[in-house]
Amino acid sequence: MAGLDETLKGTASLAAVFLFLTTATIALRFLARYKQKAGVGPDDYMALASWIGFVGIEALFIYAQHPMMERVFLSLNILEVWAFGTVKLSALFFYRRLFCTRAKPTHVLNYITWTMIAIVSAWIVTFCIMTFNICGKHNTIEWTVMKGATKECKLNYPYFRAVSISDFVLDVIIITLAFPMIWSLSMNRTRKLAVTGVFLLALGGVGASCARMVEYNLSVNAGRSANDKDEYPRSSATPSAAQGR
Repeated sequence: MAGLDETLKGTASLAAVFLFLTTATIALRFLARYKQKAGVGPDDYMALASWIGFVGIEALFIYAQHPMMERVFLSLNILEVWAFGTVKLSALFFYRRLFCTRAKPTHVLNYITWTMIAIVSAWIVTFCIMTFNICGKHNTIEWTVMKGATKECKLNYPYFRAVSISDFVLDVIIITLAFPMIWSLSMNRTRKLAVTGVFLLALGGVGASCARMVEYNLSVNAGRSANDKDEYPRSSATPSAAQGR
């Protein structure tokens, strides 16, 4: 990525900005719950879990300067899946808080949201397990810096392609679910449009997810896996943009 400051100071500065924005968002979220006396729900806990994963990602990028980046790929991949997955779960539980509190247990919204929660949970578990199998029996490669050793990681390209595409598809499905729910509420058209506009802000996270998918697949098509020059903007932008959900 042209113009990216790859020095420790540059990386630390970018990490500090993202961390400040996400931390402020989480703090304001819990403050709003306290002020409204609404109580903390699963959506808030999932947002907090995603923030913890994001802090881990930022810490790894500050620690993993050249040539240390390869040593943290295993941890980085797991934290990415955790952060992206828990953000999705937070959004789904938020939907349940807004749209399913008065719905009957047999209401279609209950089935849809619980089904998506199960799918996202399975996505997290699946890709966390896959992370440990990217290099097959040569798993120790992910923990060391060995020139040319990554050629043993036969699943590198399929893994990055699968995780980035499925991440984007899930984001699109989840944000799309909100609009039928909003327009099914007993409100006038003006209020429905206003609420829809608020939810459209989540498109920032979907856009970051799309950019990450495109960049990963461009790297795969070019015949190389992601390196530290590519990895930072891809991994940092998506969860930080999605935290606002």
